[in-house]
Amino acid sequence: MNTLLPPNLHEGHVAEEDDPDIDDSLAIPDVDHREVIKDELRKLTSKPPPRAYQGYRLWEIVRRFLDAEDIKIDLNAYLREVLANDRVKPQRQPVCPPDGESRRQAKKRQYALTQELFRKNRTRSARRVLDGDADSKVEDPSGFLEEWREIMERVVPASVSPNVQRPRQVIDPMFLITVMDIKMAMLPSNSASGPDGFSAKELRKAPVTALQVFLNLLMLQK
Repeated sequence: MNTLLPPNLHEGHVAEEDDPDIDDSLAIPDVDHREVIKDELRKLTSKPPPRAYQGYRLWEIVRRFLDAEDIKIDLNAYLREVLANDRVKPQRQPVCPPDGESRRQAKKRQYALTQELFRKNRTRSARRVLDGDADSKVEDPSGFLEEWREIMERVVPASVSPNVQRPRQVIDPMFLITVMDIKMAMLPSNSASGPDGFSAKELRKAPVTALQVFLNLLMLQK
């Protein structure tokens, strides 16, 4: 953790305009964020790089950046070659229902296909269900709608929570990224891959120090 700043600064507070109702202790001092991130990069790269994910290559890019060299092309190449997966998996052929399949077996097969599609692409899974040609099981549509109208339009006594004043916190997206920030933002392993084909499962295998160095270096490229 960076020792140059108070602990509450790592939570991402942003200084507000002068307001007598705001506690001055919540305001951030005027700090050069770029220099804070550079100091952290110097500290991180002073230690040996991780062997995985070509840590030595990333460390060298950081050192060149700290020496005021233009490293955008090299950083982009590192991203494409190390933190991306351009391999396109072959499309599965649709599974044809076997002859003599019972209704129960068909339901189980459709449920398994929906589960697999939901795991890979939730949007397509939802569209498949909503746009499907399954017949409605509602025997009396008018009575069905009337029953739900009564439920949705029923007046319910409102329960008002007590108004508790809490100091407002605003996230500063351009501040130093810590290991804790990365761990809190990490997606579950079964999340679908992004446009680059790099899955959350693969991302979790990357050394967190390498991710911290890469993300903070990326922040300084604006």
